[in-house]
This record gives sequence, C-alpha cells and structure tokens, in this order.
Amino acid sequence: MSSATTDRVTVPSLLAQFVGALVGAIVLALVLYLGVGFAFMNSGMGMGVLTLQVYGAIIGAGVGAGIGAGLAGRALKQRGNTVLALLLPIIVGIGT
Repeated sequence: MSSATTDRVTVPSLLAQFVGALVGAIVLALVLYLGVGFAFMNSGMGMGVLTLQVYGAIIGAGVGAGIGAGLAGRALKQRGNTVLALLLPIIVGIGT
C-alpha cells in the first residue's frame, strides 16, 4: 500500500466529501438549468422549456454530487474510482 493513500475514514474527510458533493450538485444543477433555458429561449416551447430545465437540473445535481465527492476524495488522497463516482448517480437515476 502506498503511503500517499489512506484507508482510514475520518470525520473531516467525510465532511469534506459531503461539502464537495453539495457544492458540486448545486453548481452543476444551476449550470444545466440555465444552459437549457438559454438554449431553448426562442424555441416557442412554452412550459416545455421549464420541464427540460428541471430534468437538466436533476441530472446536473446527481452528476455534480458525484464529481464533487470524487474530487474531494481525490484531493484528500483517498482510494476510489472517480469515473465510478461520476457514473453511479446516472446509473442509479436511470434505474429508478
């Protein structure tokens, strides 16, 4: 085992991953919500744009949480797979 990685789970590391997930979820949800709104601004879809914005925000929140938690774990030199942290919210979201 490398000295650069740690297997111990501590309260500060869990808190950092929680905060990273929360910030990532909020940021990516807002980016996708606003991006969809600007992309379909002049489409004449009416309330359909709002539906697409909400779907985009939900997907952004899930993926953003995975990105935030993965990056926080990576910054703390914890073991794990960042790609799985990105894909797992999408897979679980599609399965429900």
